[in-house]
Amino acid sequence: MKKLLFLMSLAILFAVTTSQIPSKDTNPNLATVRRVRGVPVFVMCEPNAAYEATGKVSDDDASSILKSIDGQSSYRTINESCSVIVDNAQRKQKKGKLTFDAILISDDGHTGTCIKFKTEEK
Repeated sequence: MKKLLFLMSLAILFAVTTSQIPSKDTNPNLATVRRVRGVPVFVMCEPNAAYEATGKVSDDDASSILKSIDGQSSYRTINESCSVIVDNAQRKQKKGKLTFDAILISDDGHTGTCIKFKTEEK
C-alpha cells in the first residue's frame, strides 16, 4: 500500500512539473494578434518586429462628445474603444493624413499609436 501511494504521488509530481515546461517549438514571447476590421491591434503590448510610429489617434467621436454634452456616461468597453480607434485611423488614412500597418492601443484604452513596420532592405 505504501509503494502504491508513493508511486501515485511520484506520478502526480512528475505530471505537474513537466506540464509547466514550455515546448522547444513555442516561443513564450509570441502571441496571436487580434484584428479589428482587418487591422492588427496590439493592446498593452508591442510587436517584436521593428516599427516606426506614424501618428496618434483617439477614441473620441461624435457620439462620445454628444454624450458628454448631455451629461451622460461615455463609458466604453475596450472592444468598443478599439473599434472607434480603428475607425478614426482608417478615416485619417483615407484622407491621406497618415499611413499604418497596425495600431498600438495604450494602457488606458483611449489612445492608439499608428505604426508602420520597417522592411529590411537586402
